[in-house]
Amino acid sequence: DAKYPAWSPDDSLIAYGEWWTHIVNLDGDSIKVYQKAKKPDWGPAGSNKIITFSYFFDPMEINIETDEIDTISYFKSGDGIKWSPDGLWFIAYDGDWFVIRSNGTNKWYLKDLIK
Repeated sequence: DAKYPAWSPDDSLIAYGEWWTHIVNLDGDSIKVYQKAKKPDWGPAGSNKIITFSYFFDPMEINIETDEIDTISYFKSGDGIKWSPDGLWFIAYDGDWFVIRSNGTNKWYLKDLIK
């Protein structure tokens, strides 16, 4: 399905997909397809990486130049993962929204500050 679109940092590609991640250029030509990878988001500019989830909600980092796939092991399951523009942080959902450094440290949860 054509859901969850995300622009590449250089505005040349779009990643999207609910169950498979598709990478297309701005003419709509298919560049890559990754099976069992959903809800993609792009890494920081120049990294050629996307962050996505497997069917089992395990976060994965995919290098679209080399097709190398690395499972992110310091947090299990989640949804809605997004990379910070500088690449140093992730935000994701595991029942509550949390922020974590991209090296797996300093995890904390967002909270409603309005009382």
